Amino acid sequence: MKVVLMVGVSGSGKSTFAYREYPDAVVASADRYFLDDGGVYRFDPTKLGEAHGACLRSFVSAVQSGAPCVVVDNTNTTLVELAPYVSLARAYGYPVEVVRVRCNVGVATGRNTHGVGAGTVQGMHDRIEAMFRAGLPPFWGVTVREVGA
Repeated sequence: MKVVLMVGVSGSGKSTFAYREYPDAVVASADRYFLDDGGVYRFDPTKLGEAHGACLRSFVSAVQSGAPCVVVDNTNTTLVELAPYVSLARAYGYPVEVVRVRCNVGVATGRNTHGVGAGTVQGMHDRIEAMFRAGLPPFWGVTVREVGA
């Protein structure tokens, strides 16, 4: 039983890694909010707050149901983004693993499927670097795994 929080820029390979490494996991993702009935991704930046709310509700439902493995497949570039998932996972008795997917910004920009520009990807990268440089709160008790894409 565990919660896995993916961390990485758009296009870094988080989703690919998560589905390969945790094929039976329940996956909570803000991206899923933007999939239409035909499975086509239609991003609307004005609905990003709603998407993250839906993701958090999906996560809560999964941990409340006792799912053996729950993956949060978002960029999670700041402590503020990670904190609700860590707190809820701990409240429901789940150990937490943070998986940081490292990827060259240029490579990630070229292969992300959401049309995220180089400047935005660089900003994500910079926020992730700053977060890990400062360190995750030790009281979270999470393990960190770093992978390359």
